[in-house]
Amino acid sequence: MNARTTRTPVRQAETEVEAREPVRAKVRTRKGAGVDRLHIPPQLIPDGIDLQWVTNQVLGSPAPQLRMAYEVNAWEPVTPDMFEGRFDGMFMRKGHKGEIEVDGLVLMWRPLELTLEARAEEKQAARMAVNIQTGKLQSGQLDGVTLDTQHPTARANTVVRREILAGSPIPNS
Repeated sequence: MNARTTRTPVRQAETEVEAREPVRAKVRTRKGAGVDRLHIPPQLIPDGIDLQWVTNQVLGSPAPQLRMAYEVNAWEPVTPDMFEGRFDGMFMRKGHKGEIEVDGLVLMWRPLELTLEARAEEKQAARMAVNIQTGKLQSGQLDGVTLDTQHPTARANTVVRREILAGSPIPNS
């Protein structure tokens, strides 16, 4: 036999190794990745209505105190038959009777007018807290400071500089 002749492969595995393509990294696509299952498209929200997901259960145990904090502020649970049935079959099975609940959260609604009023009250309370602290700094009446803040040298050096830095954008709706 001539040394230059090629032999036929003995095993099938030898031919498979030669024919194989380079190994690629596997990619796995997960169902629903990047989809917020609690998202409600704005066009589905009725005019003059505000919707919010409210905690009803924590790790499968009822949490009535968390929900009650919303109910005393006029939030009411949404049922699939409300609002011309636009949420029927969206979060619960079609024809479900009772509250819309997903993963321990209940969908609740109230008039948008009440939500806007609550936002204005919260904004006013936040401004008032800042104004109180600014007033304390300017007058030298600091909580926990036992120095004579009314002494002329202390009052002459009391300065408040205020700078507002841009933070994270806050959604308006």
